[in-house]
Amino acid sequence: MQSIDEPTSVGRAAAEKPPIIDQPENRPPADSANVPRQGERLALQLGCIFFFTSGAAALMYEVVWLRLLGLVFGNTTYAISTVLATYMAGLGVGSYFLGRYADRWLRPLRAYGILEIGIGTYAAFTFPILYGIQFLYVSFAQTFSQTVAESPGIYTLIRLALCVLILFVPTFFMGATLPILARFYIRRKDTIGSGTALLYGLNTIGAVTGTVLTGFWLLPLIGLRGTLTVAVVVNVVVGVLAIWLSSRTQPMPAIEPEPEPEIAVSTELAGTATASGERAGWLLPALVMSGATTMAYEVSWTRTLSTVCGSSTYAFTIMLATFLFGLAIGAAVFQRLLTRRVAHPADWGWMQLTVALAALIALPLFQYVDVVTLRLFAMTVEYHGLLSLMRFFVCGALMLIPAFCFGALFPVSVSLYTRDPRRISQGVGRLYLYNSFGNIIGSLAAGFILIRSFGIHTTML
Repeated sequence: MQSIDEPTSVGRAAAEKPPIIDQPENRPPADSANVPRQGERLALQLGCIFFFTSGAAALMYEVVWLRLLGLVFGNTTYAISTVLATYMAGLGVGSYFLGRYADRWLRPLRAYGILEIGIGTYAAFTFPILYGIQFLYVSFAQTFSQTVAESPGIYTLIRLALCVLILFVPTFFMGATLPILARFYIRRKDTIGSGTALLYGLNTIGAVTGTVLTGFWLLPLIGLRGTLTVAVVVNVVVGVLAIWLSSRTQPMPAIEPEPEPEIAVSTELAGTATASGERAGWLLPALVMSGATTMAYEVSWTRTLSTVCGSSTYAFTIMLATFLFGLAIGAAVFQRLLTRRVAHPADWGWMQLTVALAALIALPLFQYVDVVTLRLFAMTVEYHGLLSLMRFFVCGALMLIPAFCFGALFPVSVSLYTRDPRRISQGVGRLYLYNSFGNIIGSLAAGFILIRSFGIHTTML
């Protein structure tokens, strides 16, 4: 394939004719420089495979860490909500802070590889770190038992602090991988929405794969330590391959850092113009609210469907995999849609209305969950595989449509908010932070306040 800088007969002919607006040959120089060469196309394809694989490893870690921290902090709703909130905080902060700089990195694939190796290296020390956390937790409980008895909320604060110590570093690295790979993968303005949807969907499908593998095969066969080892090996191998692949591709074009005056800041907060000319700054608070409702729904569904699936590892796997599968399908469908047209704010609104309508329709069905469960159990009690399939069906009937919409919301949001592919990492990182902040609010509010005070049905309303 000829170099971009090398003149061709087509290029000389085009130079002799008046420019034709909106033709691929007349894209701005920045976009032309970002068209992948043939040698880089393989790197783009392998980068997608890497992201799928690292998504599987990330869910292996989440399941293992939840189980291990449950042994230390207990398996109450409060403890689980605290662990999940810490997990999502690390993802959001990592995505935002490293996403601010990733657009200026010449070799984002190498940075991605370094992060993957960092995740695996840190996770390899999970058990020694956990023993230290357990020692601190027990020592504090024994030393300040009277104070804790008088103020139970102190336990929650201590759990939160200790969870930050053990989870923040690896989740910080995990959160940064999406904006960094977006910098490598998304080269043109017309691929912002579809490219984000592709990466988000692949990572989520990987997460579904990791959840199912961990819950149904790895944990029963090789236990927590063996499952953790598999995830560590996956991360390190992916990281090494990504660094090697980066050395065989051309550096990305450098961009100038964003100016810092007040006008630039206010423009950043206001958002960039959408295709229709409207401002997309409304997406930031909207994503916070959407993220909060997403987690409130997920916590409520998990509590309700525990009567269907039980509280075993298989049950948790089924519920989590069903929700993640819905997210992945939503991202995949909109990946195809966003290759054909530009996202519109109405897409975002319709997704939210669909979630609300699906949740309202599902509410009356929850009263029949117990009856359906007993009948399914009677029909499939002798066939474990069929019983698990039936549980997937029940969970999917209640969660799949809302999860589909939630999966489509993030790539649509990126398409609306980020109009310059050279700033894709900053846009993805900022939106991911706001969405994660909403997830934290929803997880803590549902787990600590809403369900306890108003019940599951009222919380979903």
